[in-house]
Order: sequence, then structure tokens, then C-alpha cells
Amino acid sequence: MVALPPCPAETSANIPELYQIRSYFYQGNFLNVVNEPVANMLRSDEAQLYKYRSRIELGQAKQVAEEMSEAGSTGAGFEAVKAYAEYRAGEKEKAVEDISELIQADSEDDTVQVIGATILYLEGRLDEALGLLSKHENNLEASAYFMTLAHDLALLSLFKFVWRNITLMLRRKNSRLLRVGLKTVY
Repeated sequence: MVALPPCPAETSANIPELYQIRSYFYQGNFLNVVNEPVANMLRSDEAQLYKYRSRIELGQAKQVAEEMSEAGSTGAGFEAVKAYAEYRAGEKEKAVEDISELIQADSEDDTVQVIGATILYLEGRLDEALGLLSKHENNLEASAYFMTLAHDLALLSLFKFVWRNITLMLRRKNSRLLRVGLKTVY
């Protein structure tokens, strides 16, 4: 028998270098992202941002914020992730101020859109988060996050509508019961 060569689609040269890291990240497999080597990648800066974001999700926000402060800025995406690390480390006011400045300066950056929207959402500013995400162009993460937040907004609106109607019904019912109760007592 002759051994067949590997399928071209299965060779590592045909897989975009960030594919595995992104795949792990979106699956929530943050430990594998952290353990993935990135030094020899052409897009190592972007890969490093995924590593930082993964470490933040693993509870290492304070360490990430310190490392990023020492490293110095390498762009808007870097600054956005740094602001998120600070936010998750408890420095919320500074992080919100920093991300607001980044949004004003570079709202077209993919990472600024996603991280900025995340911080805005966590601050209860859902409409602003949706507005920022709506500026995306070919950013799958921003698009997916926009749909998630829009869904949350729809559910919140539905909840408010149902709660308001239940409250009104209870008020009317209690009002009637109170009138009927007063008539029977007197």
C-alpha cells in the first residue's frame, strides 16, 4: 500500500495563524490561548492581545494591567485591552475614562469597538455599546457581540413591558379588592 500525503486543508501552512488562537478564545478555552506560542507569528501583536484578554478572563487582570503598563503602548487595540484589564482589576473610573478617550480617537479599530462596547455594557450604557458596535466593518466579533446585546436589549424591553402590565393589573385588582373589602366591612 502507498501512503497518501496529508490532505492540503489539514496542513498547518494552510491554516491562518490566528485561527487556532481565535477558536480557543471564542470557545472560552482561555488556558489553551495562554499556552499557544505566538512569538514567531506574523501577527504576533494581535495574538498577544488574545493572550492578554484570555488571562483577564482567567482572573489575572491586575497582573495583565501591570505588564501592559510596563510594556508601553503598541496601538489603540493594546490600549483598549489595557483599559479592560484595569476595569476588571477594579480601577473602573480610570478604565472608563481611558476607553472613552479611545472611542473618541479610534472608534474604527476592531479591538476598541469590542472592548469599548464591553466596558460600556458593564457600566449599564447599553445604547452607547450598541452604537459603537454598529460602526464595525467586517468585524465578526463586533457583529456577533452586537447581535447578543441587541437580543439582551429586546429581552430587557420585553421584561419591562411585562412587569409594567403585571404591576398595573395588580394595582387594579388590589384596588377592586380593597373597594369590595370596604363594602363588606361597613
